[in-house]
Amino acid sequence: MAKDKIIEIIELCQRLDMLAFYTYEKFSNAAEDAGAKNFWRSMAAEERFHVKFWLELLELSKNRLLPHVFDAPSDVFADLKKSTAKIKRLFKNLENSKRKGDAYMLAWRLEFVMLHPAFIMLFNAMKTMPLKSNPGPTYKMHINKFIAGFNKYGRVTPELELLGETLQFLWDENNTLADLATKDGLTGLLNRRSFTGIARQLLYLGERNKSNAGIFMIDIDNFKQVNDTHGHAAGDEVLKKVARVVQGSCRKSDLAARFGGEEFVVFFPDVQPAALLKIGEKLRAAVESTSSGEISVTASIGAAQENLS
Repeated sequence: MAKDKIIEIIELCQRLDMLAFYTYEKFSNAAEDAGAKNFWRSMAAEERFHVKFWLELLELSKNRLLPHVFDAPSDVFADLKKSTAKIKRLFKNLENSKRKGDAYMLAWRLEFVMLHPAFIMLFNAMKTMPLKSNPGPTYKMHINKFIAGFNKYGRVTPELELLGETLQFLWDENNTLADLATKDGLTGLLNRRSFTGIARQLLYLGERNKSNAGIFMIDIDNFKQVNDTHGHAAGDEVLKKVARVVQGSCRKSDLAARFGGEEFVVFFPDVQPAALLKIGEKLRAAVESTSSGEISVTASIGAAQENLS
């Protein structure tokens, strides 16, 4: 049931990006200034790229490869559906309107709706998946480009300048909220819930590709003694240092998370057994090198691997 709702959420996101594509195509075709025509054509191309991302996700859904990223997917779907209905009405009205102001307001509404947390949560959740078109890493540039181009080729008013600032603020705030939902607040690594959801999808992918998967469970030795002797602030610093070492030992395709307390976990979606042992030894030595002063830091690492063919 939850999985079906995620698919419906993705379909709504795709429709919104398609509406943005059609809107910016209309602007480009109607523009008399060459600069404005090229700008809106470029924005339409970016929206077409975003649409490809949603199509890739829908393709992944056929193979059980979508992570559970929403606590209440039905609420997210209902919220997006309401926004999509409003945008569709505006789009329909635009076809009967000759006022540029109506067209420009539709563009702004589209960009605001596409900053819904659902978009950002899915961008972030799919970072480790083998997708060709994730807009997440460049989406802030897309927003800034929209604002700059609109200011240059649109009708700038103090109200629209304020809307531009609000658009940038919303992106930053929603990114922060997405991080809070998926990452450990102290170390910046994935939290246990997010790790479990994404690792499960990578396992399904490994089964399809018949690859080897590996996992590390990392436990900082005698961590309670560090807290008792040097205080919790010192213990937090140790956790952050070890987290940086763990993250630095990972490829982009690997998943690293704080599993709880002084425990960390790393999932390797495609790794050979011999390489796993070398990575483990290198990681163990790197953790030990974070020792400083009276605080000695070592870790025990448990490793396992499985051929998923």
